[in-house]
Amino acid sequence: MGMTDGHIFLDSNIYFQGRRPAVNLSLSVTRVGRQTQSALLRDINHELTAFLTTYERMQNLSHFGAELTEEAKQTLKLGELIYEFFDQPGGEIAPLPVSVMLLCLIWLRLLDDCQGQIGRIRTNLINAYSGLDARTGAAQKKLIDELTEADNFDQMLDQVAKKKEELLTLCKANIK
Repeated sequence: MGMTDGHIFLDSNIYFQGRRPAVNLSLSVTRVGRQTQSALLRDINHELTAFLTTYERMQNLSHFGAELTEEAKQTLKLGELIYEFFDQPGGEIAPLPVSVMLLCLIWLRLLDDCQGQIGRIRTNLINAYSGLDARTGAAQKKLIDELTEADNFDQMLDQVAKKKEELLTLCKANIK
C-alpha cells in the first residue's frame, strides 16, 4: 500500500484545445490541498469543481449537436470565461486576492462581455493591487483585500456585487 499526496493528470486532448496547463480536473486528486486552504478557498474549490464538471458534461453534449437551452448556453459561456481565467502568461504572477476577485467577477457574470480580455483585466487588477496604477493608490488594494476576507464564497459574492461599479471601472480601464 502506498501513500501519496495526490496526483495531477495531464490530458493531451485538453492540451490540443489550447488550454495550459492541460490538467484534467475530474481525474486529478489532492489529499493535502484542502487541509491547507482557508474556508473561503475550500468553498470556492468546491463550487468551481462542481461547476466545471457540469460544464464538461454540457460541452460533450454540445458536440453531438444536441439542442441547448438558454441556461446551457450561459453555462458554456461561463465555463469558457473560467478557462480563460485559468490561462495565465508564464511571466505574470497574480496575487491570490487578485485571482479570487477576478474569479468572483466572472462568476457573477459581470464580465460576460469581456471574452478574450480576461488577461488584460487581470493585469489591470494586478497593477491596481500592487500600486502601479497611480489613479487608485492604496485604496484599491485595501478594497480587494477586504472583499477577499469573507468567510465563504456566497458572502464574498454578495460583497463584490455591492461594489461592482467600482470594481468594473478598475477592471475595464484601458479596455475598449
